[in-house]
Amino acid sequence: MLRYPYFCRMYKECLSCWLASGIPNLGVWPKRIHTTAEKYGEYEAQEQTDQTQAQELHRSQDRDFETMAKLHIPVMVDEVVHCLSPQKGQIFLDMTFGSGGHTKAILQKESDIVLYALDRDPTAYALAEHLSELYPKQIRAVLGQFSQAEALLTKAGVQP
Repeated sequence: MLRYPYFCRMYKECLSCWLASGIPNLGVWPKRIHTTAEKYGEYEAQEQTDQTQAQELHRSQDRDFETMAKLHIPVMVDEVVHCLSPQKGQIFLDMTFGSGGHTKAILQKESDIVLYALDRDPTAYALAEHLSELYPKQIRAVLGQFSQAEALLTKAGVQP
């Protein structure tokens, strides 16, 4: 059980460190808050612009696949490919296909694999279909949800 004198000693040590750092440091806080507010405002403005561009893109009738691919930037591509370390003859399931950034990277590492591209978004599915035309033996587009993955793969001919 901790005792009251222990808490008093800790409080005094923290207080003395705070006082030793100097009262003028308190003037830094308002400046940091102001800077954070500015950054947040910039972030919101950029997010609004991105949403507007995305809406315009989805409205357009002739969709440019490269432009749509720019909407989704894959993260940690090298780490994902290294972790999966694709080998000849393996079958992969990309459950969040997006614009196919990870899929393309996996195919660049090993081209003799089969990759099922699952996404619930019709735009991403269209991208997967387009990419499957470029890689007819490697990529198979699948439209659906995570919860349907097993049934969709079985329907596509994948054995458990």
